[in-house]
Amino acid sequence: MALWDFLLIGWAQGLYGALCSQGIGGCLLAAAAGWQLACWGLRLTESELAGPAHLPDGLHTRRRNAVAERLQGARSGRWLGGLLQAAGALLMAAALVALARTVANG
Repeated sequence: MALWDFLLIGWAQGLYGALCSQGIGGCLLAAAAGWQLACWGLRLTESELAGPAHLPDGLHTRRRNAVAERLQGARSGRWLGGLLQAAGALLMAAALVALARTVANG
């Protein structure tokens, strides 16, 4: 577990260092990109994309397969949406911390 922590901390410090070296404009751009990633993820996890969760017994086989395929696609969309939200939040947080340090240090 210590190796995983070391790699994660190194990756986060590398991202933070790269953002700090870009200055105020780069930090603002990265924060906006993180916000946009999180918004895209939120759109993918909306409940109306998921469709109905219960299949009535009277559906024909062709219709049942189409609904099952749509539900499978919705599950993939929710998984991808969650991943985009996490990546966007990480990028935005790192960018805002780098922005604060850049502004404070001049």
